[in-house]
Amino acid sequence: MRLLLKRSACFGVGVLVGISAWAFPLEARAASEGDLNRLQATGQCPNCDLRGATLAGAYLRGANLRGADLTDANLNGADLQGAVLLQAILQGADLRHADLIGANLTQADLTQARLYQAVIDESTLIEDRWRVVHALLAEGAAGITDDTISEVNLHDVDLRGVNLSGANLPAIDLTDIDFAEARLDWVNFQDANLTGTKFPRARLVGANFRGAQLAGADFGEASLLVSDLRPQFDYVAGEEPERREPVSLVGVNLRDSNLAGALLNEADLNGATLTGANLVGVSLANVDLAGVDLSGQDLTNADLSGLDLSQVKKLSGATLTGADLSESNLSGLDLSRTDFSHANLVGANLSGTTLQDVNFAGANLTGVTFEGFTTVEGANFCGATMPSGEMREC
Repeated sequence: MRLLLKRSACFGVGVLVGISAWAFPLEARAASEGDLNRLQATGQCPNCDLRGATLAGAYLRGANLRGADLTDANLNGADLQGAVLLQAILQGADLRHADLIGANLTQADLTQARLYQAVIDESTLIEDRWRVVHALLAEGAAGITDDTISEVNLHDVDLRGVNLSGANLPAIDLTDIDFAEARLDWVNFQDANLTGTKFPRARLVGANFRGAQLAGADFGEASLLVSDLRPQFDYVAGEEPERREPVSLVGVNLRDSNLAGALLNEADLNGATLTGANLVGVSLANVDLAGVDLSGQDLTNADLSGLDLSQVKKLSGATLTGADLSESNLSGLDLSRTDFSHANLVGANLSGTTLQDVNFAGANLTGVTFEGFTTVEGANFCGATMPSGEMREC
């Protein structure tokens, strides 16, 4: 797929202040006091140590900052027109609203830098990957169009470690793109094609994946805290909303990912890898978990109500403290050492299960079917509400 990058005029407005108005906190994290004084006095500081420096709104037009270390520096609204930032280290730097017209950022490291509403135009010397990031932040998917001056093949652009937090990217094709260690909090990926897209160790807090295609995606060690993977609905005036097919996570790698509080309602997780994933408070209502290994998983306060869990690969040793398992089917499973303390198991089917060393302390077992269980040796029913409705004494 060949995508074209739209070159917009400029985004954002730089805040210009004179050198005399700078307020350098000399205690700025790791920044050299001597280098800060040098920059303040001369406006030139190649190869300087300016890590964590506060330069918001600073007048640095034409400044020589070649090779300078500006990691985590605050350059919000700074005037950097024509500045030389060749090979500068700008990891995590705040460049929001900064004026970079005519600046030379060749070989600069902008990993995790914040480029929202930075002013960049054709005269800015900057690698394609960062121009793409800027375009996506400024205009979302509309920033990549056929109506452009310069061609950029998105699949040739290295997007590892980029910061696209808050970007609006609905229905964009990001097939096989590598977002390893990228910061993608609250990005809207609704209806996007993310087939084979790589998100290892990426931050995706609150990201919207509703209606997205995720076959073969890799979320290993990614943070998907409170992300939304529920089915998408199509709305037509005067008609009932039409629900699309659930998000498919079949075979997707979610190993060691953080899914705490994520909304996975109705998602298809058949055969997905969830080993080591954090599933605390996750919503799994009507999810297909066939073939998934949940042994030893922490599902504290998770919503598993009404699920057929009889086809999961393993559940033994899982922590389901406070989880909602009402009307769920756990028949035939080995539940040895599983912690159901204070869980809601009202109406659940536990027939034919192995209940050795299971913890049901404080659980609600009203209406639970235990028919044909193999053993309850070592099981703890202290304070549990039994199937008959009576509470078991400790």
